[in-house]
Amino acid sequence: MVIKYPTGLQSLRTIRQMGSKPLSIIACIFICVVFVSCATITQKDRESPKPGEKYIDCRPVEYGDDKEMPMLRCSISYDQLNFFTPPGIKLIMLADSGERLELWWTIDWFGMGYVFPRWRFALMYFNPKGTEKQRSGVRIGECRFREGCNQGVYFGPDMNKNNTPDYFTEIIWDNWDYGEDDGVEGYLDHYQHLYKPTINQYTVTRFLYFYPDGCIPPISPRDEVCRISQECKPPYRLKEKKVIKTMSF
Repeated sequence: MVIKYPTGLQSLRTIRQMGSKPLSIIACIFICVVFVSCATITQKDRESPKPGEKYIDCRPVEYGDDKEMPMLRCSISYDQLNFFTPPGIKLIMLADSGERLELWWTIDWFGMGYVFPRWRFALMYFNPKGTEKQRSGVRIGECRFREGCNQGVYFGPDMNKNNTPDYFTEIIWDNWDYGEDDGVEGYLDHYQHLYKPTINQYTVTRFLYFYPDGCIPPISPRDEVCRISQECKPPYRLKEKKVIKTMSF
């Protein structure tokens, strides 16, 4: 469930009307007003997941220049969360190399440059044989929007055919603003996080799209933010593509 947040004026009126009621109630109202959560990761199979269920779907694909090498494409899925959900690790994805991905439900606050807490999904990468940062864990994906829809996939060879990547070659995290136009006003925002562990290259690209004719934000229901309304479905016409970060860890 995604919470509908009252406006600042509404919250001030509420506090004035409460008069001398207990401070704890005021604090509760304050929390409901300012805490922001980043909602969900797209479900690949709507019939399979149940509340609280999480899964990874790995399938053979042709990928890269070597068509003979068996490759896997693995998609990440999880249920919709909000700020009532306890933070923590929600999903762990492993490679035979010892590398791992962890899907976190986390709270970003002062240490991440925010005045108020922000609940969000974050995708973390760990490599016990990598650099100091890689061994400690690096963030390679995150949700930026209050009603954001996320899509995560990763690739890797599977020479021993155990349906687990031998190692990760490419990890992609897509984050879409399917809510109340929280990003650049008037455009559909899409951030793509791309990490290539074999060359230790991390890139974040921002895409801005024109909304389709007849599409008015929000373009999906608040209680199911990855289900796009019929009038807002792709394809989308690109306005701008901009690389906003490139780095190594």
